[in-house]
Amino acid sequence: MIKDPTGVSFQLSVQLLVSSPFHDFLVPGIVLLAVVGGSSLLALLLVFFKSRSQYAWSLFAALMLGGWILVQAILIRQFSWFQVLYLSIASAELVLIFLLLRKKNDMLKAGAGDTD
Repeated sequence: MIKDPTGVSFQLSVQLLVSSPFHDFLVPGIVLLAVVGGSSLLALLLVFFKSRSQYAWSLFAALMLGGWILVQAILIRQFSWFQVLYLSIASAELVLIFLLLRKKNDMLKAGAGDTD
């Protein structure tokens, strides 16, 4: 999208953007790369290195992916199976994050109980 803002290389028409504030795919491509891609990459690195903020950034990345898809659907006023797929992935990420947080919280509670 950044390399080819016309969308031709992705078989996209700029007509998709008629109801949006964009004239081509350059700005959406930059936002997609920076916000969605950047937050996902940062979350991946933080999980890999077991950072204390890994859950927060993973949650943020999942919300950015889901938010991107919802805003995209609203702006272009069309919905495709790709959007359903990526919205499902974002939802699955959110569920997994909350399950991991609950497990971590349960483990911390169990560990705190052992010190009595």
